[in-house]
Amino acid sequence: MAFEPYRQGQGTYARATAAVATSVIALFASYQIYNGMIDSSVLIPVRIPVIDVMITWGVAISTIFFVGSLVGIAYLYNKPKVADFLIETQIELQKVSWPTREELRDATIVVISLTVVLGAFVFAANKLSEMLMRVLGVLPL
Repeated sequence: MAFEPYRQGQGTYARATAAVATSVIALFASYQIYNGMIDSSVLIPVRIPVIDVMITWGVAISTIFFVGSLVGIAYLYNKPKVADFLIETQIELQKVSWPTREELRDATIVVISLTVVLGAFVFAANKLSEMLMRVLGVLPL
């Protein structure tokens, strides 16, 4: 039985993005497993007879974990419920009206300006309350 994607051609961007993100997480996890195995007492190298190479258990276990994760990712994102969710997510994101470059620039200027104004207000309120606390004797002069 050959591997056939569920609802082939639909939700390809969403599936690919989710698969890449999950693969990166699996890669970091396998790297952490490898680092954990370096510090352990299981450092006895293993000889792979077919290619006659010596590898450590950390490399073997982290590689098995990563390859198993990739197989699991391919299986998971092909399940009907998960695939339908990703397909519907991509469809909904295609309906979004994204802002133009000018709208995005204007909104960014507003956000940065209001952040600076709010920061100045909080700074002034903090200094005012500090001066009040010093006058009342709560804080030392």
